[in-house]
Amino acid sequence: MRKTRGFLLAIIVAVIGAVGGRFYDDIKVWISPADAFSGDWVGISGSPDPKYPPSLESLSLRHRNGEISGSGSRGAKSWQYSGYRFGPGVVAAYRSTHDGGSGFGSLYVSDIKGDAVEYTGYLEGNFCPQHKIYRCPYLLVRGKRDTREVDSAIARNREFLSGPCVEIGEAACTK
Repeated sequence: MRKTRGFLLAIIVAVIGAVGGRFYDDIKVWISPADAFSGDWVGISGSPDPKYPPSLESLSLRHRNGEISGSGSRGAKSWQYSGYRFGPGVVAAYRSTHDGGSGFGSLYVSDIKGDAVEYTGYLEGNFCPQHKIYRCPYLLVRGKRDTREVDSAIARNREFLSGPCVEIGEAACTK
């Protein structure tokens, strides 16, 4: 009987350890979201055409052991993200997931203030309407679209976001 209890206790401890390890990052996000980086973000990209305002994309990012993965969407378009967070910097590549999409690129942003809420930097991407690759100002803000925090971040960075996109090459776009 005693051996059975010990065996059952060992199994219970092993199961709790496995489940706890599996949800460690989720628990870390709940306790200290700024340190974990995972969650909802809004990516704001300058436009290669000055007639158009910056575009906003909703992102859902997951951070685990320095690696970032996730997805983003704007209207009917969607992208997959994969990258790394190191110190105040984030670097990620993205590619479109929607039918016929040929959008791809990379972004590099840095947390200048150190608050893990607002990152500024640049996006280099394939802009198919123009058939060009551009480097554009990019802002990554923790939160969801149409919230006061995101609107405030856009207002604070309006001059930066209105900076020019620089053409850096020809794009490989599909029809």
